[in-house]
Amino acid sequence: MRLNQLFRSWWYIVKYQHILRTARFGRGCRITGRLAISGPGKVTFGDRCMIEDGIWGGEYTEINTHHIDSRVVIGANVLLRGTKIGCYQSVAIGDGTRAEHCFLMDSDFHNVNAQHRHLDFHHNDRPIVIEQNCYLGYNSVCCKGTVLKAGAVVLAASLLNNKTIAPGQTVLGCPARPVAGLT
Repeated sequence: MRLNQLFRSWWYIVKYQHILRTARFGRGCRITGRLAISGPGKVTFGDRCMIEDGIWGGEYTEINTHHIDSRVVIGANVLLRGTKIGCYQSVAIGDGTRAEHCFLMDSDFHNVNAQHRHLDFHHNDRPIVIEQNCYLGYNSVCCKGTVLKAGAVVLAASLLNNKTIAPGQTVLGCPARPVAGLT
């Protein structure tokens, strides 16, 4: 790792773990891309996580917690590349998962009906659970209630909302559906 990459990793860990106290980083985490963590909730990174710029370069990995009880738990050996996470309740990402410039949101973050935007809407929020060794392709979107079982693959530009994907299954489309012949 180059000296500027070592400094970047060190700086983000000091900033978010020791100064702002919004995140905890496991051993050997490597941050070579830009990272933004905001909000009152807590973010936990497992050992040897990698955070990189998006494939086109320049995209931040952003993690926004929107409530004091919000929790984002990222397992060991996870790669986040330009990924955006919006969390009101819980987002859990299992060990060995790769997320390439995708979007994870466990809430709508507002009422859809303009006349009811002032009312509490979080009763429909659902956690996102991504088990170990999953892959989330470029511009894929996982909305509230999404569960990806171990080894699931979400291909580029796919949309999942309140769905459970079987272990090792590959999905594609908007809305995402299983792809025959791919494992």
